[in-house]
Amino acid sequence: MKNTNLNGYIALVSVLILSAVILSILVTVSITSAYRINGILHEQSVNNIKLVVESCAEEVLLKLNHDNLLPGTVTMDGVTCNVIQNSQVGTLWDFDVSAALSEMVYTINIVADRTDKIYIISWRNK
Repeated sequence: MKNTNLNGYIALVSVLILSAVILSILVTVSITSAYRINGILHEQSVNNIKLVVESCAEEVLLKLNHDNLLPGTVTMDGVTCNVIQNSQVGTLWDFDVSAALSEMVYTINIVADRTDKIYIISWRNK
């Protein structure tokens, strides 16, 4: 009789230990998956803001070429990009184009020479 009760106790403890191990594996897999998904979403957001700011920068260059003026803002895909003129000496323009999306700010600094057309001297991500 004693041996039967001990076998039941061992079986119960074994099931509890096995359940705890399986539960810890499932929690670890879930947390790892959540971090991976978060990383992928962050990377997509960074790529999206880069594409929008680059599109805005190209639009600013077109307006500079056409009007010989920098606009204060440009809107692309519902995102407003700010344009800040750092300097202008003769035909040489230095300006920043930036936008914020999902608490991320992305800025491109452009130095361009506007003579008969636009010549990009530098295009740097800040």
